[in-house]
Amino acid sequence: MARSRKQIGYVYFVREEASGDIKIGYTSSLPNYRIAQLAAKQDKTLHIVGLMLGNKVTERSVHDDFAELALGGEWFRSGATLEAFVSALSYDGCRELKELVGLRFDQRGRMSRVGMSNTA
Repeated sequence: MARSRKQIGYVYFVREEASGDIKIGYTSSLPNYRIAQLAAKQDKTLHIVGLMLGNKVTERSVHDDFAELALGGEWFRSGATLEAFVSALSYDGCRELKELVGLRFDQRGRMSRVGMSNTA
């Protein structure tokens, strides 16, 4: 059964640590699983900087809104308009999203909270 473009999930905004570029993607599952996969697959350190409820149509709309910053695929150059959009995302009443923002995933897909040590 094919997934509907209208299926509600998450549109995520992930910053690549070295370049500062931002990936705008969609997942129907919890974003932390998808971002861990991306970090390991692309051998990059990624930070979740924003999340919003949405679907593939929402994702396409956001891509269109920031087309002037497009680098290719779902990657975008950081710019004032994109940074303002991400910083304006609100997580009021959505604890699950609020808790995921600020997570960091290293090149092996290991998760940590930004500013926290991985040592126990």
